[in-house]
Amino acid sequence: MGDIQGVNDVGNCYNLGIGVKEDKYIAFEYYKKSADIGFHAGMYNVGFSYHYGKGVIKDECKAFEYYKNSAEMGYADGMYCVGEFYQNGLIVEKNIDTAFEWYLKSAITE
Repeated sequence: MGDIQGVNDVGNCYNLGIGVKEDKYIAFEYYKKSADIGFHAGMYNVGFSYHYGKGVIKDECKAFEYYKNSAEMGYADGMYCVGEFYQNGLIVEKNIDTAFEWYLKSAITE
């Protein structure tokens, strides 16, 4: 019915096998739908899926893009992951100062 969080929550159910058979591919589809609607947690979950290859082919570029979108919307988990990318030099140039800034934002937001 278009409930943005509900769409993401259905993805969580498939991801974890709650009330349905666990299926990472279907979970990803629901996460993607919620991200496309503009839900920050959905964007984070799509990023996580791409980062670790859960239900989709691993793609760190796409992971960073979705993490950054969720972070820019104020989602603390997304901010933390952006910090990790900068700390480790994944996809972006390694920058400890920028990593620290994202970690700090993440801590303040929670």
